[in-house]
Amino acid sequence: MRRDVRSWVWRCLVVTLAVVIAACGPQTLETSSLDKLESSLTALRKPLELDERDRFDEALTYLVGGGAILNDESQPIHPGIVLALYQPFAGMTVEGVIVEARRRRLEEVQASVAALEELREGSDTKREVLDAFDLKASRIYKRNRGFLEWPMIEFKAENNTDQVIWLIHFRAALLRPGYEEPWLVEEFDQLVLNGLAPGEGDLWRIEPERQEWVTLIDPHPDFGFTLEVMRLKGLGGKVIAATTWGKLEEAQAFFKELAAGVLADEPGTLAYVFHQRRDDPLTFVVYEKYENDEALAVHSQNLGSKAADFMAVMSGPPDIVVLDEI
Repeated sequence: MRRDVRSWVWRCLVVTLAVVIAACGPQTLETSSLDKLESSLTALRKPLELDERDRFDEALTYLVGGGAILNDESQPIHPGIVLALYQPFAGMTVEGVIVEARRRRLEEVQASVAALEELREGSDTKREVLDAFDLKASRIYKRNRGFLEWPMIEFKAENNTDQVIWLIHFRAALLRPGYEEPWLVEEFDQLVLNGLAPGEGDLWRIEPERQEWVTLIDPHPDFGFTLEVMRLKGLGGKVIAATTWGKLEEAQAFFKELAAGVLADEPGTLAYVFHQRRDDPLTFVVYEKYENDEALAVHSQNLGSKAADFMAVMSGPPDIVVLDEI
């Protein structure tokens, strides 16, 4: 009988100790009810320093969007929707939430890079495909539109590629004799409603939007007119062939936006510096500045297996142009 009592006391001690240990564990996010969610968020934020609290709030906002704001009196709270937004992160600590936001953001960055690479697939390596879209003739003329004469760009082309073309992106330019730079340039998108099948041809007319075309055509009959097909797209917007990825400014803006998203999740990162290679204007190298060695170590850990590839790029030819720093 005494042995049973000791055993019972021992079991009670073990259970009690386990409860105490569990109670002393790190605070986590609870999503079983709206009240518990709010109280757990308060408990998670309370011990944090201001900087870490900002990182936590930013991570939550990224993960759940507007659902991160529970005390917004101007917006009604729908408990079911709010709990559903937070449910995937139940049981996470402050650090867990921050790490999850970083992981998802990096996945988004990788997806964006993949999308960019898909666009660049139709670059110079497929220039022969672009050349197969045979531009038979092009001209610019005026036609009456009410009391005004308005310019019209006309071009005829034949699809000698092996794919159906759904969108033609082209650039029209007026050239002055003796000058390398065009006087006037405008880019256009011509949508092919039913697609242009291989072997088919058609005639298209499009009106320029810029007023300069009206004033420049007649007063300067010696100006030359050129039209260049720059990009062909298939169904769903997939690039079939292109001379370049697109405007250089668009590429720069893309990389700035990309780096800004990573910058927000890289503690200790001071700036990203963009470099453009002279031999390949659409290839960029991103250098980073850090507050200290610890911040660099954190970034290197996040970079993981890509560090070797990154260093290989860094050790490449130094013939680069500094674009910008954010």
